[in-house]
Amino acid sequence: MLHRVLLATFAGFLCTGSATAATHQVMQVGLTFDPADITIEVGDTVEWIWSAGGHTVTEGTDDANPPLGDKLFDAPLALADPLFSYTFTEAGDVDYYCRPHLIFNMVGVIRVQQPTSTAEPPSIESWGRVKAGYR
Repeated sequence: MLHRVLLATFAGFLCTGSATAATHQVMQVGLTFDPADITIEVGDTVEWIWSAGGHTVTEGTDDANPPLGDKLFDAPLALADPLFSYTFTEAGDVDYYCRPHLIFNMVGVIRVQQPTSTAEPPSIESWGRVKAGYR
């Protein structure tokens, strides 16, 4: 019986070796993003959702930094589609802003980190020693 419990535990370690990507939401509240500063992991997706008015989500600090054609993302002003999402594939800080409301400081930052490591599964050698000790 104990042998089956240990085998199930070992199998559980093998199945939990990779993290799954998450989706984070940033809401438009008046002329602000909420939260305006979030930390995520590489592979995660951010959804920006606005409830009223016309907004964009544009990477950078303004239209010149980086230039509009070189931005990672630039959600168009779309009153009929109040959701924009982007999946981040590289680590680093990514500034963003709302083009029509930059003058009101409608800005934010996504801090993208490498995924945290998960616990390493036990090695085959250590599994053999545990198995031998419980016979």
